[in-house]
Amino acid sequence: MAHRRGRPARARRLCGPYPRRPEPPVERLHAQFIEKSGRFYVCPICFNERELDAAELVENAELQGATPLMEFARDGAMTFTY
Repeated sequence: MAHRRGRPARARRLCGPYPRRPEPPVERLHAQFIEKSGRFYVCPICFNERELDAAELVENAELQGATPLMEFARDGAMTFTY
């Protein structure tokens, strides 16, 4: 694989000379997620450690520990963790 400026040729082709598409706004992604009955499970340990206010949780967010998340994921649900 040929290299130019430290990147393999394949990487250059994938990135291409084209500009990246802008990321969609978070507000729109959140609205679409809610429309499709998406739920947010918030780690109560992390939440409480940061002394956050439950009244400020976004729509469809709920404090849930690891057990409910694992039960939900066990059934084949798509999860996103960060």
